[in-house]
Amino acid sequence: PDDSIDLNFYEELYKKACLTNADIIKAGTFEIYPDGKKVKSQMNYLISKNKNKMLFFSHWWSAIYKKEMIDKYSISFPAECPKGQDLVFLNRCLMHSNKLELVNDVYYNYYIRQGSLRFGEIPDKSFISAISSVCTSPFTKTYLFPSAFFISFRSYFFSHGA
Repeated sequence: PDDSIDLNFYEELYKKACLTNADIIKAGTFEIYPDGKKVKSQMNYLISKNKNKMLFFSHWWSAIYKKEMIDKYSISFPAECPKGQDLVFLNRCLMHSNKLELVNDVYYNYYIRQGSLRFGEIPDKSFISAISSVCTSPFTKTYLFPSAFFISFRSYFFSHGA
């Protein structure tokens, strides 16, 4: 099955955007495994608990973004970045956003498929190759490495044994 959203997903995120004038409004996420197991992502909890929007380091598709911010800072999915365009997009949005709001009662349902490129399901050599490709891209070195996003991501990623 394709990924899905709750029927009121965009309506609830848009209402929150109107009420708060936030640049980014993020919903919750469920990860649904091939065996049918449904696991609620802890990302919103971590962002809220740590009061750190930079812990929003993936699931970019679980949010809506203010068009004015995207236009003002020319934020895009850069074609010149061979892999990890979504990380660059999310990083730049977070760097330029004044406010991130969370909506915890609507969900994006992310279906994990057999053979998908997920941590633990990628052969070690392929994973290292993918990370190396992202890390050595001149675009990534310019936009990701100096950012608070990458520092937060690296700190969280390595402190949790991944």
